Amino acid sequence: VLMILGMLFALLHHYQDLGPMSRSISMWVAIKPPDTLLYVFLPPLLYESSFGSDWFIFRRLLSSILTLAFLLVFINVLLMGLLMTFIIPADWGPGLMLS
Repeated sequence: VLMILGMLFALLHHYQDLGPMSRSISMWVAIKPPDTLLYVFLPPLLYESSFGSDWFIFRRLLSSILTLAFLLVFINVLLMGLLMTFIIPADWGPGLMLS
């Protein structure tokens, strides 16, 4: 829902003036570098989540967490790499492979 609303506001902002909302969107888009958003919002969110979590539940779910965090991400990267190789061919011949 948030993604759809964000896309809707971006489209509306692009085609017509939304008053104060357009000024706000323009300020957020103009933030340089864009990673600043991560530096501002991510630490408080991580702190709040870790502060509110229960250690015993975390310990019980650790194997599932590690499986999802590492194994499935690796499988996802592997599958996306193979898929992108066929969708966007790089025309690398056998002589151009890095050693």
